[in-house]
Amino acid sequence: MGTAARLPHPHLEAGRAVALDRLPYTVEAALRLTGGGGVHLARDARTGTRVVIKEARPHAGLDADGADAVTRLEREREALTRLAGLDAVPALLAEHTVGEHRFLVLEHIQGTPLDRLGRRGRGAADHTAWALELCAKVEAAVAAVHARGLVFGDLHPGNVIVRPDGGVALVGYERCAPLEEAGGGAFAVPDGVTGADVDHHAAARLRLALFLPVTELLRIDRFKAAELADLIRESYPVPHAFLDEAVRTITGVRRAKRVPGAHIPAWYSATLPDPERWQRLRRSMTMAILSSATPERNDRLFPGDIAQFATGGLNLAHGAAGVLLALEAAGSGRFPEHERWLLERAMRPPEGARLGFYDGLHGIAHALARLGRQADALDLVQLASRRRWESLGLDLHGGLAGIGLNLAHLADLTGESQLLLRAYDVADLVATRLSGRQPAPSAARTGLMYGSAGPALFLLRMHERTGEPGLLDLAEAALRQDLGRRAAQGDPRHTSPREARAWPGCWPNTSDGATTTTCCSRTAPSTGRPARRSPSSQACSPDGRDCSPTWPGSAATIPRSRRSCAGSAATRCATRPISPSPASGCCACRWTWPQVRQACCSRWPPRCTTSPWRCRSCARRPRARSPT
Repeated sequence: MGTAARLPHPHLEAGRAVALDRLPYTVEAALRLTGGGGVHLARDARTGTRVVIKEARPHAGLDADGADAVTRLEREREALTRLAGLDAVPALLAEHTVGEHRFLVLEHIQGTPLDRLGRRGRGAADHTAWALELCAKVEAAVAAVHARGLVFGDLHPGNVIVRPDGGVALVGYERCAPLEEAGGGAFAVPDGVTGADVDHHAAARLRLALFLPVTELLRIDRFKAAELADLIRESYPVPHAFLDEAVRTITGVRRAKRVPGAHIPAWYSATLPDPERWQRLRRSMTMAILSSATPERNDRLFPGDIAQFATGGLNLAHGAAGVLLALEAAGSGRFPEHERWLLERAMRPPEGARLGFYDGLHGIAHALARLGRQADALDLVQLASRRRWESLGLDLHGGLAGIGLNLAHLADLTGESQLLLRAYDVADLVATRLSGRQPAPSAARTGLMYGSAGPALFLLRMHERTGEPGLLDLAEAALRQDLGRRAAQGDPRHTSPREARAWPGCWPNTSDGATTTTCCSRTAPSTGRPARRSPSSQACSPDGRDCSPTWPGSAATIPRSRRSCAGSAATRCATRPISPSPASGCCACRWTWPQVRQACCSRWPPRCTTSPWRCRSCARRPRARSPT
């Protein structure tokens, strides 16, 4: 057997035989590729006109109804033929068949998909005016489709093109169907909604999504629409009738009714017919969870996410700690035998066990403390402190930010001042690494869990404890770093740090630390400092990935991780000479690190002005400092 026999692949050969170069069009870009075909941006070689080509492959891309891509493309062809001449509908220019593959050639609509647009205008009023006008145009386009006897069937932000002149067009007619046959849709239309109501329901969701794009929640409970509408009213001057109509359409409830004693205001829900329904649901779910427990196993107590294979079955995010804490928080009570199972295995961690808040020992300690086992939590934190935690990343999920927040929380809960000092040590390390001005890779992850928004939240909480303005500056710089990475990654929703800061997390799946941004903007005024500093107080790289505040009294922005005092009153930075600051009587660096001599802290108390709260080398630490 000199060479292996070449096995025949007739389906692959048939696929290769179908190529777009057999058509009179030059493909410029692939807009979307799927198993059932694709959408291509092309140019007509005969006229030079830019077009869109949709391809469908037979027996591929089956949907829930069993229709393949060719069937759906034929449905779209029929719809476009019936809708020809409408301004909001792309024109059908040609159709081709190559082999068994079907191609539709459509008019290219100039514009931007709605889901790639961010907040419009300079403020809430401007955005509200734009959103109201846009909704009116979209609903008018949908009404024109209905007038031709069809339901669009797939109305969502990705299928709405906003033209440069502000007009709109609807694309994606694969779900289009006659009025009497339509039912369901891609924008989470519930079962039982048929005919024109399919589009009305999706348009109502779009009204909410333009202001608060978390309408995925409505897939779980459509009565959340009322709560979302209330939140929108708090931030935008939206007419009440505009939102009320959307809520009525989504919920099916004709008049508003507050649920007496409800924690969150909501419309009366048919899913809660009596006060005992939640208790019954909770009891049923609790029994199901407990029935799945496997205490005879050592690796995990409850079945869970596949991430258990990577992070273990004990942690807060995917393991027993998270399940037991969730059961207690939901009011299902505590389960001591399962808590003992968790504690026994957590106190004997294998070599290389994770230490973070969501993926490791600190999260387990947090859960134990919340479950009333504070002494056990302290023992576990002490065990974790003997591991090499200093080399962890900065993120909230498994890094220093989560560990620092947990230490500070446990210090408040137990009164152990040593835990607060450890939190200060973590903050020292986070601040040092954030201020190192090492360019972050543009491909780095962003957001609250894995991006710089997590460290920003931690520094913000430490600023609230210490009042140190430098921590607030670093928190802001961390948020800028996250937003800059999003811009560097080409996210059209965050075209620049300035624009992204105006409306973080515009569309779904954009966790950019919006909560932390809001906290920072609210915290700054309470410190007596302006919430927005002038551009001269920041030294940033053009893409915003490398931001470092310029400290008061410094002659220039110097990488803070390289700053250190070489002496006491007449000192200089390790990087360049700097005159002593008359206000501090010490180095003008403002931030100092382990090289600081003890003489620098001779003024403690009050707090040394050359450090955010203390010098590490100073023996006179603020041990009596209140955790708050």
